[in-house]
Amino acid sequence: MSLASSLFKSVSHLNPGLSSSLRPAAALLQVPTGARFASKKSADAGTSSKATSKQIAAQRERNLAQQQIKRREQKKMSRLRLEAKTCLNTPLHLDTLTALRYLRAAEVGQPGDTTTITMNVRVVAERGVQPLFGSIKFPKSLDSDQRIAVFTLNPELAEEAKAAGAAVVGGEELIDEVRNGNINFNKALATPDILSKLSSVARVLGPKGLMPSPRRGTVSNNIVDLVSRSVGVVDFRQGGVPFVSVPVAKVSFTDAEIVKNLIAAIDEVRAAANRAVSKKPVVLGQTTISSTRGPGIVIDV
Repeated sequence: MSLASSLFKSVSHLNPGLSSSLRPAAALLQVPTGARFASKKSADAGTSSKATSKQIAAQRERNLAQQQIKRREQKKMSRLRLEAKTCLNTPLHLDTLTALRYLRAAEVGQPGDTTTITMNVRVVAERGVQPLFGSIKFPKSLDSDQRIAVFTLNPELAEEAKAAGAAVVGGEELIDEVRNGNINFNKALATPDILSKLSSVARVLGPKGLMPSPRRGTVSNNIVDLVSRSVGVVDFRQGGVPFVSVPVAKVSFTDAEIVKNLIAAIDEVRAAANRAVSKKPVVLGQTTISSTRGPGIVIDV
């Protein structure tokens, strides 16, 4: 019962004559109920419903756009995979020995030991797949002037590294030289005890591909084995491009030496592709070889 009704009944009980005169005032004291507030609530519900509908429509449009992007990516990958399978249908395709003859002709008059034959392999992979990388142990070494550096804090391991053929061996003093820009080596190895200190020059060695890393197999306490396995080894890493480029030989090498190096290179690139973590297999497509001044010629590997 409302407050106005209670007051009206109390006054009526005391003086019945006043009931008729007080009735209009009691009506004025009535508090608005249900219907007025219900209409406002219904309006709010309608506004909320409209907002929810807009949100659902916007989400539906976003999902549709994502599906369209995904379909385009799938079509692109299908086309690239098809091209990879039919990469030999090109007028620039030659057998390897004939291709080498043309590349040697392009280098006539140039010192044979200064001209390099490079292999380029097209890589077809899904977006987000880690770039391919690895190391190739060539039957015929390319680097006659290869200089291996070993970073270690252990004096005994330092002596073993020198005896195994490392050109540069050192600890913190070698790190200081690197920090000052004195890098007189083209391959770097390390023992685990110095890795934390090496991180201070990671921005110097990393871009040059010289930063030792356990993942790349360039960090070990068995430094003699590490140095011996690194002699004649060429590292490769796929950059921000869809192919891997690896120097495989000098023009002065014999055909047999070049072919053996090519086989070693393509086998390691295939192994790197098989190691890649991807929902769909990484496909190796068109493979070309070129020389310093020669054209890129597609070969069958």
